[in-house]
Amino acid sequence: PPKLIGVYSDPRRDNRRRTVSAVFAVHLTGDVEPHAGDDVKEVVKIPIQDIEHHAYFSDHRTILLDYRRHLWGEAYQTSTEGDFAADIFRSTCSSSG
Repeated sequence: PPKLIGVYSDPRRDNRRRTVSAVFAVHLTGDVEPHAGDDVKEVVKIPIQDIEHHAYFSDHRTILLDYRRHLWGEAYQTSTEGDFAADIFRSTCSSSG
């Protein structure tokens, strides 16, 4: 079943309009190929350990790092260093339960 990772709603995350994203994780089998929908240009698979080495729109790097912390069972970061804004408030779901 889908697992809620977090809800992201900083008003500065998209200058075009106010957006709120509820982020869920789903694990797919190796033969499933995700494809771009109407809200993205393309889907690119990258190794989870290489997140920092790619460019992302808005707070997508923050979301992916939060997902990786969840996946690896690490504590969520409270610092905003490296995030798209220095004063964001992070509210994520714990990896337990």
